[in-house]
Amino acid sequence: MKKSDTFADRRQEAEAAKNRRVEKFKAKPDQANPEAAARTMARQAESAARAERKAAVDLEKRQNAERIRIEADAAAAANRLAKDQELQRVAQDAEAQSILDEAARKAKRDARYASRKSKP
Repeated sequence: MKKSDTFADRRQEAEAAKNRRVEKFKAKPDQANPEAAARTMARQAESAARAERKAAVDLEKRQNAERIRIEADAAAAANRLAKDQELQRVAQDAEAQSILDEAARKAKRDARYASRKSKP
């Protein structure tokens, strides 16, 4: 340290050293260096491959979700159809039973009426 250095000079040198360290940290590897360029290209290629794999996985997930949704919709439609058919069958059975009950009631009534007619 020179005696002629003032506080301002030392401060300015420290600031310059700090700026050099920051610039060195921010600096990109020398692209003229073939090894550094090769590493950079390899990292970029790996990054692009990772992005493509992620996009493919995301697409597959979306397709699987869509397929599952379609299958669930089809299953729900099949269940609704089965329920509708069951309700129709129950309604037809109830209507047939009603007709049979009505016929049995009429037969009993006719039998009573015939028994009254046959009594002298």
